[in-house]
Amino acid sequence: MMISDNYNDLKIQEYISNKDILNKISDIADAITSDFKSLASNTNPLYTICVLKGAVLFYSELIQKINLPLNTNFITLSSYGNNFKSSGKVSLVSENIPDLNGKNVLIVEDLIDTGLTLDYFTKYIKEKYSPASVKVAVLLNKKREKNTEFKPDYFGFEVDDRFIVGFGMDYKGLYRNLDYIGYVD
Repeated sequence: MMISDNYNDLKIQEYISNKDILNKISDIADAITSDFKSLASNTNPLYTICVLKGAVLFYSELIQKINLPLNTNFITLSSYGNNFKSSGKVSLVSENIPDLNGKNVLIVEDLIDTGLTLDYFTKYIKEKYSPASVKVAVLLNKKREKNTEFKPDYFGFEVDDRFIVGFGMDYKGLYRNLDYIGYVD
């Protein structure tokens, strides 16, 4: 399916269907549930952190499928601004995170591009707190040379190095509401 944007004359080509996305999210949730089932309880839930705004749809679907007690949290990081490429500089825009000392933490992000954002944020969590563990789940991992050695613990799809929109990911605030993942043609 091709969508034309009258504002920017962008053409969006469907890349990954909604059905494939939801199936992959179920697989990721099953793996997380299996890995944390002996660690999570009502008195010691898995602390999840959604990186806003791009991961919000992935996060929403994922946490519904994880069969464990969860504590949900949100953070805003930025490295793109209004550009098609990462600026290479990560900034912490807003933080609303409880004390994570001794907690098992799952960071949920939409995609890994250069690797800088998640490398920065996982180091930040480990340095500011002393969590029992920090794991990362991402929906998309771009096939490209990374600027760090960072690797996610869980990921859905490896995708070509193209500008991705849909299923929470945007260009200048648009296209987050697409129920599939597309690329700018």
